[in-house]
Amino acid sequence: MLFLIFYTGFNSYADEKAGIELCNQFKILFLKNGIYSSENYIIPSEGEKFPYNIKIDILGNAASSAENDAEKKITELYFVFSLEEAVKNHSLIEKIISSVRNSSITDCNVHFLFSYGDTIKDFKETTISGTESFIDNLDDTDNLAAICVNFNSPRNSITPGSAKGVSPSWLIQLTADAFHTNRLFYVIKGGILTPFYRLGILREDFRTGLFLNAEIPAIGIDLAVNEKYTFDYEKKILNFFSTIITDFDSEKTAEWDRHSQIIQLGTFVFLIPEIFTVTCMIILAFVSILILCEFSFIFHSSNKNLSKLVLKSWYLIPICVVLTAAAFSFGQLFPWIISKFVEIDSYFLISLKVAVGIAVISFSYLLMLKLKGNNYHYVYPYLMTISSVLNIFIFSAVDMSLFYLFAWEYLLVYLSRLMKRTVSLAVAFIFLAIPFIPYLAQIVIYSQQSSIHRITFCSPMENLLISFALLPFEFSWLRILSRLNSMWKKVEKKRRKFIKQNIIAISSSVAIFAAILIVTSKVIPQKYRQESQEPVKEFFNTHNDDLIKIEYTDNVYFGNLNRTLHIQLAKKSENVKISLIGKTASPLQYSEFPYSSDSHYYADFIKLPVYPPEDFYIPFIANRYTDMYVLVQATYDSDTKENTIVEVIKSIEIKKMDTLRQ
Repeated sequence: MLFLIFYTGFNSYADEKAGIELCNQFKILFLKNGIYSSENYIIPSEGEKFPYNIKIDILGNAASSAENDAEKKITELYFVFSLEEAVKNHSLIEKIISSVRNSSITDCNVHFLFSYGDTIKDFKETTISGTESFIDNLDDTDNLAAICVNFNSPRNSITPGSAKGVSPSWLIQLTADAFHTNRLFYVIKGGILTPFYRLGILREDFRTGLFLNAEIPAIGIDLAVNEKYTFDYEKKILNFFSTIITDFDSEKTAEWDRHSQIIQLGTFVFLIPEIFTVTCMIILAFVSILILCEFSFIFHSSNKNLSKLVLKSWYLIPICVVLTAAAFSFGQLFPWIISKFVEIDSYFLISLKVAVGIAVISFSYLLMLKLKGNNYHYVYPYLMTISSVLNIFIFSAVDMSLFYLFAWEYLLVYLSRLMKRTVSLAVAFIFLAIPFIPYLAQIVIYSQQSSIHRITFCSPMENLLISFALLPFEFSWLRILSRLNSMWKKVEKKRRKFIKQNIIAISSSVAIFAAILIVTSKVIPQKYRQESQEPVKEFFNTHNDDLIKIEYTDNVYFGNLNRTLHIQLAKKSENVKISLIGKTASPLQYSEFPYSSDSHYYADFIKLPVYPPEDFYIPFIANRYTDMYVLVQATYDSDTKENTIVEVIKSIEIKKMDTLRQ
């Protein structure tokens, strides 16, 4: 009775094939159309008992292995598809394969990999995907590149990085040119922010990230393919793949440039190479020395007093940085406390954090005004120049492609040095933000919400880095305040009233500045504020043998304890997690199944693909000196509650065997 209640409580997958049945169905579809494929096993030791990847090879006139090893060229090009998506679009897939076969393949071998189970919902750390298994079982990765293709996207796009890695420039140019040649509109995710993939800020492509983690050049492609696409659009898609093959040149793949700057104009892409950026940095370094030394500043006797004042006031740079970083760290406490009780938008919290930093610097100016007077208004332009030069080299060290952003800032700072009127200084302050606007817009569109949250509550070192970025803005703001004070001092002679006037003016300015930031954060569309919500989990724990059965057998072979687990499920489960937990040591010594270990908790996890078979065996060499627990967890979609996952748990204990019998 309990089994029947359990069985009817979950969604039925009888009408939808999954697991090995899905793989077999897709392979048969190819065979019916005369396309021969091979199996790429996810669990090599078990072969076709578990779901598998499907691979199709189209051999071209690639260079020999010996030539390639000598010159480090790419000669094996993989198009990687999700097997689940490919089944739904099998007609288009077959046309793509035929189109590539009819193309002139002169410089590489082409492979189509249909990777199974790349969409992992639960137990992500202990579930193995088809792409991960394929990469783990590769013998040689030096001559391989991958283009990971996704269907059913709302628009065509390129993902030039993932998993803190960036695609090489030749691969970006190859795919972008294919879109441009076939007049397919597309966007490059991240755009000028491509280096931010290296910082883990931008949204990623799962499969592309796996390849880049393995140091295999890869790029992600999203194609807007749905039921309503036209014949002309389909022809462009087919020509898109053919163009990639015909334009592929192994001579261009020997050099990897991962720090190029991407500029997209319509469908045309222009890449600024790394060597050009390095050359610009060297030139700017020499120019900066001349500007900072400034011949008029050194040789004109009338400016000797100013030079002494600048040299004496250099300490304002580290003071402003430390004060701002401290203000950010302190300002994080209020959003953190408020977010415990009320759900607050991350962009609002960032705006509040920046406003707190500006407020601290502004009121610190009042203290300096009282102690030192308004004697530094001639110094601020020079401090702005020094801080902008510092930013160029600090942030270029973070990533070289950020050089252009802070070089533009440096140019605007230098041009604004001659301005003296309040209105012109205010305009210069606004213009100083212009180079950052495209970057901020790209962050809003393409960043992960977890990264935005990380910026809100970041470490002291990260706050220090943000403080350096804001330093020219702070000196520009202090310059405006200093100019206002010079005007007020001529009108108001009473010191008390003069200070009070400053307090009111600064408070009003900070309030207006904070209001602008907050309003701007609220203008950001809702679709950029939230990521897809994870389903709510409800746990269903039982030890009934009708739901999950665990059995084991032991035998001794050459002094090793060979243990085989027999797992039986009442119904096919999407995700199954098998944990082996030792009492005093790690219980697993070796297995041909992929597995991961946590030595701190003496735990080993058998990695299975999604929708494993209902009945399977797991052989491994066990540690005979420790007791172990076998924990099996299986998940199912609930039929009674929407967006709810039911997890069934079963465990057994196996005692240690200090003495082995042959």
